[in-house]
Amino acid sequence: MMTHKSGIVFSAALRKKLIVILIAVLAGLQAMYLFYPLPEFWPFSPYPMFSGKIIQKRVSNIEITGVMADGREIPLDISEYFYPFNRTKLRTSIMRSAWSGRDRKNKHNKLGELQNYLLNQYDVTKKADYHNGPSIVDLRIYRKIWDWSENLPQEAKSNTFSIYPPAKTKSPGAKLHGDK
Repeated sequence: MMTHKSGIVFSAALRKKLIVILIAVLAGLQAMYLFYPLPEFWPFSPYPMFSGKIIQKRVSNIEITGVMADGREIPLDISEYFYPFNRTKLRTSIMRSAWSGRDRKNKHNKLGELQNYLLNQYDVTKKADYHNGPSIVDLRIYRKIWDWSENLPQEAKSNTFSIYPPAKTKSPGAKLHGDK
C-alpha cells in the first residue's frame, strides 16, 4: 500500500483497476464515435475517415506539348523527358506557378521561367541519352478539363485551354485561365 500526502491510501490493485477503467472508457468513447460521428475534433482520429463522400463532376489535367521546327505539336508525357521531374512533380510545379499569387504578370513570368527550364531540361536529358524524343524548338502548356455535370462521365467532352504561352484569342464562350 501507498499513502499519498493527502492521506488517501492507494493499493496496487486499486491503481490497476483505475487504469483498466480509464482504458475502457476511452475505448468506449471511440466505439461510440463510430456510431455517432461528430465533427473532426477527436484526438485519436484526426483524419475525416467517417465523413461523407465528395462527388466531383469535373476533373482536369496538365498537358505539355513540344513544338517541332515545322510547327507540329507532340505530347511530352514521358517522365524521362524532364528528369528528375516525374508527372506529379511537374504537374504540381505548373499548378503552383499558374495559380499562386494575384499578379497576372508575375504568373506569366513564373510560367515563362518554368517553360525555359523545362525546354533546357528536355535538351539536357536528350543529350545525356535519357530519351530519344524528337528535337523541339518550343514548349506549350495546356490545361484539359472534363466536365460531366450535364451528362454521364463516359460522354464527357474535354475542353483544352492554353496556360502558357497565353492564348491570343479564345473560342466563343470559352474561359481561359484568369478569366472570371
